Order: sequence, then C-alpha cells, then structure tokens
Amino acid sequence: MRQLPPLSALRAFEAAARHLSFKRAAEELGVTPTAISHQIRQLEELLGVRLFERRTRQVLITPEGQLLYPVLRDGFDAFAKALDALTARPSRHVLTLSATTAFTARWLVPRIAAFREANPGTDLRLHASDAPVDFRSGVADAAIRYGRGPYPGLVTEELFSDRFAPVCSPRLGMRRKEDLRSRALLHFEWRRVDRDTPTWRLWFERAGLRGPRRHGRDDLHRREPRAPGGARGTGHRAAEPATR
Repeated sequence: MRQLPPLSALRAFEAAARHLSFKRAAEELGVTPTAISHQIRQLEELLGVRLFERRTRQVLITPEGQLLYPVLRDGFDAFAKALDALTARPSRHVLTLSATTAFTARWLVPRIAAFREANPGTDLRLHASDAPVDFRSGVADAAIRYGRGPYPGLVTEELFSDRFAPVCSPRLGMRRKEDLRSRALLHFEWRRVDRDTPTWRLWFERAGLRGPRRHGRDDLHRREPRAPGGARGTGHRAAEPATR
C-alpha cells in the first residue's frame, strides 16, 4: 500500500512551486495564503526536508523542492488529461428493439455489426419475442411486428410488404392450384388475425377457389422464411420468400 502525503499538501506545493508565490497558489486553489503556507510546512515535516526558502517578499524553491516539483507537475497533468478524456466521451444511448424470433435471427442479427459500426453512440439491444409488446413495461423502446394496425397511441411506419405463396415438395406431383384442396395443409397459428393476415382461408379466397376439403393437424408455431415441412414432402404450407 502506498504511503503518500495528503493530496491537499501536494497540490499546495505544486501550485506554489509553479507560481513561486504562496499568494497566487492560494488564488488558484481558492484558499488563503496562510492555508498554503500551513499545507507546505506540514509536507516539509512529513518529508523531513525544506522545500522552499522563505524570504520577506518572495519564496525560492530548494534543490529538494526542484526534485519533487516536476514529478508532481507531470502527475497532475496526467490526472487532468485522463479526466478530460473521460468526460469528453459521448454518452452511449441504449436502444432496445423487440422483434419476432424469426425476424431477429434471420434479418437483424446478421446486420447488427454493421449497425453498431455506423452508430457507435448507440448501444443496440435485441429482444426476441412473438408476443405483443407492452411499452409501458419498459421491455423495449421500439418493436417490429407483422400487421397493419391500427395501433392507437403508437407511432408506426411500414418497413416491408411480404408476399406469401404455397410451397411443397416436387415429389408430391402438384400441377394445379386446385390440387391443394385435397392435400394436408400446414398452417401457422397467428396471435393477431385481421383482414390481411396470410391464412389459408385468405389465400383460397384470393385464388378464386373454394376452401380445402380437409386440413392437416400440423401447426407451425414459428414463422420462418423457409418451408421445412413442405421441403421434406410431408405437407404444404404458405411461406414467404427469404427477406433480404
């Protein structure tokens, strides 16, 4: 453990040695000349050497003081530079963005490094969830979700428009869209359903077809931009092209 004299005494000596004046040192440090003289005398007693030669209207630094002064001067200069560097650093803004699990994994995560490089002052934190976001809870500052709204009390902006289409394995031998009516259909259970939610009912309606004769029992509980079930030849699903 370092055994050092009081910092106030070292500051008093450094200022007095720099100005060669107890009065100017007192003005700089906001104390009285008597306080400066007392601090320096205390330092001299601790070190066992004289640091100044006191005369009627001036003070002269002794050889011992000349050894100590540049060390303290450089030390206090280093302290000041370090503190300036700390206070000059811009404060980082924390932004928590919530998005669905699929969108976070396949779109946000691959781009997070580029975002941080372009926005060094922002600390981006991702919150992956398929549930609706309650901003009053403080879980996120912004969110990306699928839907047109409306979302009362929130500021919204459309980012992308998805296109959904039926996909299946070539081994199933599908040739016409009408063939879908007799096939098992994989579907996703949407948390929020409105007039634009891409369900099989909506797709058959837009395609000008009657609804399917039977439905598969397999539910896709995660929205993915690929179709693993259809690709393996186990069913058909409505999928979106990979988002770029």
